[in-house]
Parts: sequence; structure tokens; C-alpha cells
Amino acid sequence: MQTMGHGVHRLSVGSNAYLIDGDEGMVLLDAGIPGRLPRIRDGLRAIGRDLEDLRAVLITHAHPDHVGSAAAVVDAGGGPVCMSPADAAVARGAAPLQPPPMMDLLAPLRRLFALAPKPDALVVDHEVSEADDSGLPQDWRVVETPGHTDGHLSFVLDRAGGLLFAGDAAMVSRRGRVVRGVFNARSRAVDASIARLAEHEFAAAYFGHGRPLTSGAAAAFRRYAESSPG
Repeated sequence: MQTMGHGVHRLSVGSNAYLIDGDEGMVLLDAGIPGRLPRIRDGLRAIGRDLEDLRAVLITHAHPDHVGSAAAVVDAGGGPVCMSPADAAVARGAAPLQPPPMMDLLAPLRRLFALAPKPDALVVDHEVSEADDSGLPQDWRVVETPGHTDGHLSFVLDRAGGLLFAGDAAMVSRRGRVVRGVFNARSRAVDASIARLAEHEFAAAYFGHGRPLTSGAAAAFRRYAESSPG
């Protein structure tokens, strides 16, 4: 586990998951691939907490590397779970899983994705959106960022100038530039969601894969939006 400041701790669990010590208690943001409950529990215990201290489990989207261990976390005492309505249906098993957009370009990877371990069905307590975020802790807000999946969400914590958790809506390059990322194809939907994030103010941004932007993050998103052809 890596402590990143402002109460944010990053866990490597097949993707980046985050433990955040919020004003209203601990939040787990994304839950990695199936089978990562022990690592999540160990991360909590390393900072003097446990699963029962989780005020909420926020899931950006329903891909197995982000929602995979969420059901196990809830069964062991954590929760409640917040997701978008569209991706909540996938997590419950009521709608088909959408492969990452880049899979459309690489058929062999689509087949491998289909063989990945499937998460257990998840009970979603709060289906949240920009219009109704009543299920979130009060120091959090949601930004709808479809493209990677139809119901992909990003979350902003009102702290230290704003902390954005963007899931797979974007990534940051080695040069510190916001990019679509390796899991997103070139698409208007992905670019529009990055532009939507650029309308918000936040000092730092944390992503589902790769490293964070720890300063000037909103400006980096705006630079992408200004250069995007869409």
C-alpha cells in the first residue's frame, strides 16, 4: 500500500483501489479483481482501521478489475455500495458486461477478457448520478463520465482543493499529460467525458491505472480538452 497524502492510500489489486479517510469515515474507491479481500483488509489494518469502518464503497464502473472484490468486502462487513444505474445492472448480473473500448480494436484481447474471473453478483445500495447523489458521504460528489462504460462515474472529494478519482475515464502519461489511456479507444464519448471533468476544479487526480497527478490536475485536463478535436 502507498500513502499518497490528504488521507489517500493506494492499493494495487489488479487495478488501483483507494482507501480514503474522509470527514465522514473511511471510503473504499474501487475494489480490484476477485480475490483481493485480504489485501484490502490488510491495507485498512495498516492504518488502524478495519472493514467495519468503511462508510461507503464507491465503484467507478463494473469491469472485473474494479468491482471484482466488492461483494466480498460487503459480505465481510464493508459497505454500502454506490454505483451508476447502468453499471449497477451489470454488477447485479442483470445486464451484459461491456468490454473496454480498446477491445473492439483487438479481437484476441476480447476473447481473453471473456475468460477473466467473473466477480460475484453485487447488491448495490445506492444508484447515484449527478442528479441524485444522496447515497454518497456528504464530502463527495459524482461526475458522470461515460465512454469507458455507459455508466462510468468519477468522484470528487472536497478536500485540499479537490481530489478527483477518475477510474478509467483517463490516465496520465509519463510526461504528466492527461491521455485517454491504453484501455480507451479514440471516441467522442471518452473525449467528452474528459472535457466534462475539465469543467471542474480539483488539485489532484487519481486514476484506475498508472500514477496520479498530484498538482495542477484540473489544468492538465483542460489542456487535453482544448487540444481534443471533438
